[in-house]
Amino acid sequence: WKTGTEQDVAIVIDGSDSMTVKAGDASNFQNAVAEARRLTQSLRAEDRVTILVAGAETKVVTPEPVSV
Repeated sequence: WKTGTEQDVAIVIDGSDSMTVKAGDASNFQNAVAEARRLTQSLRAEDRVTILVAGAETKVVTPEPVSV
């Protein structure tokens, strides 16, 4: 999925109540946030990312794409 050009990446995290369920030591939401962090760390400096939390209402965590 990594090409030679910059990428715009959107990460959508489920913010519904079901994500409060524990999976091991952390909730499903905490695990999703950790995975999003791992993903952003794998991006290149020229890539941009937007993060949204989708639930009853969608919350845009990064109002504009940010460079990583």
